[in-house]
Amino acid sequence: LPDQRVDIADAAIVLDTPAGPVALGLAGRGNLSDGFRGHLAMLSRRLAFGRCAVAAPRASVAVAVDDLRPSFRGPVAIESVRCGNDLAVERPLFALDATLAPAIDSWRGHGAVRAARLRAGPQYLSALEGRVTFAGDLDRTAGSVDLATGGAAVNAFRSATTRFAGRYRVAPR
Repeated sequence: LPDQRVDIADAAIVLDTPAGPVALGLAGRGNLSDGFRGHLAMLSRRLAFGRCAVAAPRASVAVAVDDLRPSFRGPVAIESVRCGNDLAVERPLFALDATLAPAIDSWRGHGAVRAARLRAGPQYLSALEGRVTFAGDLDRTAGSVDLATGGAAVNAFRSATTRFAGRYRVAPR
């Protein structure tokens, strides 16, 4: 990020990304490399990543930059996420607290998560909520989860409530 002081009263842009159009609004002031404080709003009708479609993502987050590291704190809501017939998540909501590295090539943070329903084939979890941590880069992201659900069905098993906690790791390759 440049070592430049800015005062942005109300900037808006629509980006035509490979995933789809994204509208961004930004207001804030301070040095972009250290001391910037502001607010970022984002919304899109639909974003597509491979076989996955993200419907109506929107965010309203506080933005801060300290020592070249941008951070974002606030709610991120999505109408639904669908990956073919394999995965569907209804009304996920995240309370995000994330920090990026100066090169914007790695991240770390935590947040609360809630979703009305998560379905993978015939398996499902409803009334999902809990906490998640994450740290990673373009090659791998890992963290912990502590989640509770309302009704759940996995193969022949059914439950009124479920809770699970543990570690995870995901990689795009």
